[in-house]
This record gives sequence, structure tokens and C-alpha cells, in this order.
Amino acid sequence: MTNMTYTATPAAMSVTAAAQYLSISRANLYRLIKAGELRPAKVGGRTLIRRVDADALLERSVSVPIARAKDDRSQVFDNVFA
Repeated sequence: MTNMTYTATPAAMSVTAAAQYLSISRANLYRLIKAGELRPAKVGGRTLIRRVDADALLERSVSVPIARAKDDRSQVFDNVFA
């Protein structure tokens, strides 16, 4: 029998860990919470950010889908050299 070790990805992170995960400052994370862009979870006295909410914020923050950006670049290229 093999002894396997599993590392679970936490479902929620502290404010500091969430800021690191999102590559932003703690102050910016609190601004996002205040603006309603990110909803915190309160557990006991701790403020936690659910990983799914952090991932959703990142998804909403993508300005142009990759396929569309590629098409836009080729149109610019075509217009420049037309």
C-alpha cells in the first residue's frame, strides 16, 4: 500500500493571501471590497476571500478575449500594409 500525501487547495484565503494571489496590494483588495467588486466572507473575527470569488474577479477583469485580440491585431496589420 502506498502512502500518498494530498495537499488541498484552501477554499478561502486571508486578505493578505488573497492580495498575493491576485498580485495586488492589501489596500487595493480592500478598495475592491468597498466598491462591491469582491465580496468577503466573515468567519469569526476573520475576513476571508473565497478562491472562487477571487477567480471570478480575474475573469471579469479580462478586457478582450484572446481570440478577439488576435483578430484585432491581424486587422491592424492588414490596414498598415494595405
